[in-house]
Amino acid sequence: AHPVEANAEAAPSQVKRRWLDEELDLLARTEALLTLEASGPCTNVALAARLPQLHRTLEAIKGQRRAAKYKGMVKTHLAYLVAQKAADDAGASSSVDASVSAQESGEVESADADDQAPVVQTPISVDAARVLSDLLAGAEARIRRGGLGARAARHLRHTKRHGFLNEPIALDSLSNRKRRRMEYARVQELFRKCPGRAAAEVIDGHCRETKHSLEEMEAYWRPILEAVSNAPGPTPESLRELRPPSDGTHDYSKLWAPITEQEVKASRVDPKTAPGPDGIRAADWSRVSVPLKAEIFNHWMTSGEIPEPLRQCRTVFVPKSDAPQNPGEYRPISIASVPLRHMHSILARRLLDCCPPDMRQRGFVCADGTVENTAVLDAVLGDSRKKLRECHMAVLDFSKAFDTVSHAALVELLRARGLPGAFCSYIARLYETAHTTLAV
Repeated sequence: AHPVEANAEAAPSQVKRRWLDEELDLLARTEALLTLEASGPCTNVALAARLPQLHRTLEAIKGQRRAAKYKGMVKTHLAYLVAQKAADDAGASSSVDASVSAQESGEVESADADDQAPVVQTPISVDAARVLSDLLAGAEARIRRGGLGARAARHLRHTKRHGFLNEPIALDSLSNRKRRRMEYARVQELFRKCPGRAAAEVIDGHCRETKHSLEEMEAYWRPILEAVSNAPGPTPESLRELRPPSDGTHDYSKLWAPITEQEVKASRVDPKTAPGPDGIRAADWSRVSVPLKAEIFNHWMTSGEIPEPLRQCRTVFVPKSDAPQNPGEYRPISIASVPLRHMHSILARRLLDCCPPDMRQRGFVCADGTVENTAVLDAVLGDSRKKLRECHMAVLDFSKAFDTVSHAALVELLRARGLPGAFCSYIARLYETAHTTLAV
């Protein structure tokens, strides 16, 4: 008879929504940005207008701004932004002075100009810079809370009620009950990330976890990954024999052109892809508008530099067999930042369009190379048996071919092929400044 009163009595009591660490960090960073933009104190109204996605009232924002911890976060962000702005201003003034002095002295050579990044840089807007900063800040806060790839059953990480302990935990020292709980948590997290892998592990018993310790993997792979190879690239004669570079069939002029919004839409990021060490997830990056993505990519291309957090990679090891006997029987896979992978996928599409691969190539192309090569082999053997002819085959396998190729030879090959100098310089600079972290 009285539905309003009855529903009101049955409704659960309202609980005040707590502030997450990443929300506080985002609020503090936004206040620091507004303080620099306005050259004065920031108001609660301005913060609420800038961050509508938080869905916070003015009183809630005001209450957080009174806390001493929050004030310290604002000071930290403000000091970082001031130092970054000073460094950018110093770099811009030095580059202008250097270009003016070089023009006056006549020491600028046209041959070297093509190898450098474009002189006219596309300035990044405040919105694009803020989006990237917010993504990094939110990812950093999530990492601090242990939310990035926290595998509860890892032997290097043990779950507690209020967080994670990063100290190594020996499984032999744990009871059978704790081992079962850790194994159960690991399978549950694997099922959340990839149900197919979890089902295959439970039903078939195949586990793709690394069987060797981090020390063993590092001792084997560090010399291979850190070895500096100064081997020269192919000679012009060998290039001409392989494929004449001046046949006029390849046009590389569009390879380093500004990225359009249509290209950004056509190259979508897999929502299930793993994030890089920066912590930016595919879901976070997908919420950024297409125009801002194109603007960020074009700024990176014109400046020739990728932000330092996005140049970090994480190398994981996938077993080549069910029971690898040594660290060499793993395949290293480096996971880079999601935004950087998105831009590189666009550049890879451009490269395939202007320089189609050989028809016999099976690597790095959208094709089932195993099926096609097996079909070709079956046809050759069948033809040999049918015509009663001899058939001689040779299998040539280069050990660690992709892991030990010379970066200098790659860059020289790109230049010899006539690719844009800015593109070649970008590849060389990325090889020199990128870093990776081994993970097992």
